[in-house]
Amino acid sequence: MDEISCQGFELEGRYSPLSGLSIEGSYSFVEDTGSTSAGYMVEKDIKNIPQSVSRLGFTCSPLRTLDIVCWGRRYDGVRTSDNVTGETTIEEWMTVDLSVNYALAGHLKLQALLTNLTDEEYLVGGTVTRPLPRPGLGARLGASYTF
Repeated sequence: MDEISCQGFELEGRYSPLSGLSIEGSYSFVEDTGSTSAGYMVEKDIKNIPQSVSRLGFTCSPLRTLDIVCWGRRYDGVRTSDNVTGETTIEEWMTVDLSVNYALAGHLKLQALLTNLTDEEYLVGGTVTRPLPRPGLGARLGASYTF
């Protein structure tokens, strides 16, 4: 049976300079342990997995019932295989998301989410025979009720 075997670490930090404001960041790193099956490798890198991801964001809570959250993420270039173009590398990419979360009376919560604020189109590694495209700017509205 084919398998992916990797090791890594993650560092995370949070700082709250003011009441209702927090700044958060993290860094993740992963590498092959040397025993990953050949089908999951491109040269010496695990296919479709970025070696590192950096994240930086903030949460602002101007009201007890309102949170504004903004997150940016930067992904390392990814080794992949594209049977159509023959490419073996996806360039590094960055994306920024923004959400506004509002808690109404009781257990009802509303969320507005904007994804990829920079409106960039990029590729990410996939589990199929080609890298998967990701669209530009996206928007979602949601509601949840907790019983």
